Amino acid sequence: MSEAANGAEQELDLGWMERTGPWETRAAPGKYGLTIADISIGDYGEAPEVSDNLTGRPRGAAARPASYRIGAYSVRSKNEIWLDNASFLYEEALQRQWSSATDVPWHTIEPLPDDVEQAECQLATFLTEVEFVAGDVPARWVSLTTPDFYEPRQVLLAQVMDESRHMDVFRKRALANGGGLMQATGATSGFVGSIDLSRDFTEMSSRLHVSGEGAVLTLFRMGELMAQNEAEKVIYRLCAQDEARHVAFGVMHLLYMSETAPERREEIHCYL
Repeated sequence: MSEAANGAEQELDLGWMERTGPWETRAAPGKYGLTIADISIGDYGEAPEVSDNLTGRPRGAAARPASYRIGAYSVRSKNEIWLDNASFLYEEALQRQWSSATDVPWHTIEPLPDDVEQAECQLATFLTEVEFVAGDVPARWVSLTTPDFYEPRQVLLAQVMDESRHMDVFRKRALANGGGLMQATGATSGFVGSIDLSRDFTEMSSRLHVSGEGAVLTLFRMGELMAQNEAEKVIYRLCAQDEARHVAFGVMHLLYMSETAPERREEIHCYL
């Protein structure tokens, strides 16, 4: 009969509990609560220039011997994805979340002339396509990025949520006033193809965040000016505030890349 069955005491090895990251850490909340910038202190705030973390270990946590390799992290060099204000952009994304169901005054939409409604629905169809791409592409890169660079990962995850909300709000607009979805555009698929051919994150960010989302931001500003009712004004205004954050991500990443890898400046200029 085993010792366990006999009720004999067993000495368990609890040495694993002693393997921790830096201890006695006390992050203090600031003006906006306890943000991820507030917890980026000491060793926990230092992202490595090159990461060897292939196990999903949170940055700063003690490594566990014989851990499984769980991630195909191809983005492991800091300058491939880093930007200095990622924490700020993430917190802003959290603070400015909105609902397409309740924050848009849908009751202000009234019947429009057929040609105007068709134009509005064609634009809504196009923007639904565009926002699908803008959420789909960054999502692919999240799983390829080491957990050691979690700040930009968090921003990308917030962007995916933003874009899914944009996609549903424009679909709702197309179906809310007696119209419907119109014809898909061929130009969108060509744009997607050029982004999918990106060989690294910086190339993708140049094409998507700066060139692509910069153009869409202009469309949102124009959309607010040409809106036919208060609901459309609110839609374009709220989408624009999100889109400006996505453009800022790309601009700040390219700034960091150009400072840490100046030999790539001419290459990046070609993408733009």
